[in-house]
Amino acid sequence: MRPRATVGRRTLLLRLALAASAAAWLILIAGMLGERHWLLDLFSNFRVHCFVLFLGLAAILVFLRRRLAATATLAGAALSAIPLLGYMGAPSQAAAAAESHVFRLVSFNVWFRNRDYARIAELLGSMRADVVILIEALGSAGRELQALLPEYPYAYFDPAMHGVVVLSRWPMQSRPQPLGGAGARAAVAQIDWRGEPLTLVGAHLHWPLGAHSARLRNAELDELATLIDPANPLIAAGDFNLTPWSPWFRRFESRSGLRDCARGQGVAPSWPAHAPWIGLRIDHCFASTHWNVLSARLGPAGGSDHRPLIVELEIARPANRAPRAE
Repeated sequence: MRPRATVGRRTLLLRLALAASAAAWLILIAGMLGERHWLLDLFSNFRVHCFVLFLGLAAILVFLRRRLAATATLAGAALSAIPLLGYMGAPSQAAAAAESHVFRLVSFNVWFRNRDYARIAELLGSMRADVVILIEALGSAGRELQALLPEYPYAYFDPAMHGVVVLSRWPMQSRPQPLGGAGARAAVAQIDWRGEPLTLVGAHLHWPLGAHSARLRNAELDELATLIDPANPLIAAGDFNLTPWSPWFRRFESRSGLRDCARGQGVAPSWPAHAPWIGLRIDHCFASTHWNVLSARLGPAGGSDHRPLIVELEIARPANRAPRAE
C-alpha cells in the first residue's frame, strides 16, 4: 500500500499535468485562429513551445498511467508539429558551391541600446558577407559602423526607428519604399553582384502588440508582397516581427511567391538572444525561385537582443546554361 503522502503528490502532479495540457490546447487552438484577432495571433508564435510542452506532459501522464490523457496530449504534440516539419534539420555550411558563386547575406537587428560599435563591426567583419542589412542602427550608428568596415564602400542609410541600413561590397543603387503609411520604410537595392543583377529588400516591421500596431505590421507585410518582381532574382530580409507559425507569415509567402530560406534549417530562435528557451524566430530571409539556399543559420548576438541571421545562396541555373566565367 502506498504511503498517503506519495498518493497526494501523484494526485497533485496529475492535476497540474492535466491543467497544463488544457492550457496548451487552448494556446494551440487560439494560435490556429490567429487571423481573426491580433491577440490570438500572438499565441500562434508559440507553436514550438506547445510542441515541447505537450511532449513533456505526455511523458508525465504515461508515468502516471493515464493512457487516455497521454494520448490526447500526444495528439496535441502531433498537431503542433505539423508546420514544424518543413523546418526540421540542422543549419548547414555552404560547401556545395565554389566560394565565388555563393552570395552571403547577414541581417542583424543590432538593438538601438547597443553602442559597442567596435564589437558589432568585429562580429560583422568575421562573417564576410556580401551585403549586410542592419536594423535599429539609429542616428549616426550606421555611418559609424561603415567607417569601421571599409570593405563595404557602398551603403544606404535610413536612421529612423523603422528604417534600415544596407552595407554592400558590390555596387548598388538604393531607394526607400514606404510601407503601410505609418513610418516603416523598406530599403530596395539593385545590386551588381559579380556582374549578376539582383534585387535586395530590407525591412523592419512594427511589433504587433495591440490592435493598431498589429494592423500596421499586417499592412506592411501586404505592401511588401507587392514589391516582389518574380522576373528577377530577389532576396527580402530583416526583422519581420512574426514567426513562421503566424497565419500572416503564410499569407505573405503565398502573396509574394517567395520562400522562407530557413526551411530545412531548424527552428532556432533569433530573439531574445539572452533567453533562447523562450525565444522566437522573428528575423527572416525570403528568396525568389531564382536562388538555391545553401544554408541559413544564426550567429552570436554581439551585445544585441537579437542574433544575426546568416544566409548563403547561389543562383539556380538551368542545366543547359553554362556558369558565368570568373
